[in-house]
Amino acid sequence: MQDQGKRLLIAVALALGVLFAWNAIFHKEEPPPPDKAGSAETKKAEPAGTAAANPVAKPVEEQPRPPEVPITLQYPNFEATFSSYCGGLKS
Repeated sequence: MQDQGKRLLIAVALALGVLFAWNAIFHKEEPPPPDKAGSAETKKAEPAGTAAANPVAKPVEEQPRPPEVPITLQYPNFEATFSSYCGGLKS
């Protein structure tokens, strides 16, 4: 039984060694995180007239919702009514 424990530890150690070696050899460089839009460095890099040339996008106005249509399912023991807005159970 103790031989199996030693073999298990050796197998786990070898598997971890392979994973670390694989990562060291075939390491993929990650791109740097994007800079914040309001950082001081980006404001300094922009020419003075470009702020007026790039207007901020306006938010989309919300459309009025259509009238709610209840969906009723009738069963022998109960009746379920669902909302057409979100599919939630009303009653």
